Amino acid sequence: MPESPRFYVAQGRLAEAEASLRRAAHQCGGTLPAGTLVRGAAPLNDDAGGGKLGDLFTRELRRLTASQWGLWFAAAFTYYGSVLITTELLAADSCGFRAADGGGGGPAAGQCTLLTADDYTENVVATAGELPGIIITFFVIDRIGRRRTIGCESLVMAAAMLLVIPCFSLPFQTGALFVMRGAADGLFQAAFVYTSEVYPSSIRGLGLGWCSSFSRLGGMTTPFVAQVLTRTSPSTALYVYAAVAVSLGLIAFTLEVETLGKPMFTSVDELRVELDKVRSRRKTRGTWLELRLSTADERTGTRASKLDTRASKLDIRAGTAGKGASTSRTFGADEFDAHASWHSALSLPPTAR
Repeated sequence: MPESPRFYVAQGRLAEAEASLRRAAHQCGGTLPAGTLVRGAAPLNDDAGGGKLGDLFTRELRRLTASQWGLWFAAAFTYYGSVLITTELLAADSCGFRAADGGGGGPAAGQCTLLTADDYTENVVATAGELPGIIITFFVIDRIGRRRTIGCESLVMAAAMLLVIPCFSLPFQTGALFVMRGAADGLFQAAFVYTSEVYPSSIRGLGLGWCSSFSRLGGMTTPFVAQVLTRTSPSTALYVYAAVAVSLGLIAFTLEVETLGKPMFTSVDELRVELDKVRSRRKTRGTWLELRLSTADERTGTRASKLDTRASKLDIRAGTAGKGASTSRTFGADEFDAHASWHSALSLPPTAR
């Protein structure tokens, strides 16, 4: 698989980056502009040396890593579980839909149950739900964001699983399985997009590899629920899957970084900066302060040649988030410290700025 020019530049492999750009330009029927790539003055941080396993467990990234592992485990657990339990529910016919029609699969050798032609039809219909699930995900993921897409589809899947339990009717059960399969597949694809974007280039392969390993654990575990527990109590198995789906949604909604509309991170340091911003905003959530320093020249519409602090004015707006309380007042630059009310409103000491 060819690497991107961005990756080559981050690794300091400028000749390969130029070759990649030339190939892309040739395929598009154009040519590269004159000039050559040069190494920038800014350091390449940790990209040139590649990623290390320890980068996933640093103080800043360990929460992200844990959430991604849980996300992928639950996504694989519910997706492959939805695939397996569809057939098990149709074969078990615990709601008695086939018996009411005078049909139903007869027992074969061992503990196996034969599926009827209607069972295969219902299974195909349920499986077809994956296609619209992917299409819907394709359109909404760039509108509501990665986190909300995963979270909403997780809750939809949980609701669909719970709606199978009451045994309303066979068409209703098939429709619920259809929605369940679509949501399960859609959120799995969205999780892949999110993880690929949130990890920086230097550790993206490492992060995805570990997430894939945990998804395999989810795939290995789910048959014990979908095929073993279902034969004992189908409703209990569905409750388990619904609980895992809800947990998956909670993980998605509490992810710290939304990658929609953001450039992909190149280095671990860039991701750390973004995480620090998110966490600092969370710590200061509830109060806000907006400051604007203007000069007399700006107020008269002329351009100031230098900042005249004597004529400067400080426009201050402060309030408390969620209460709708906001006000605006103009102070002299030397008057701000005297107005302790602004500081008390923001829970700041009188000398803070």
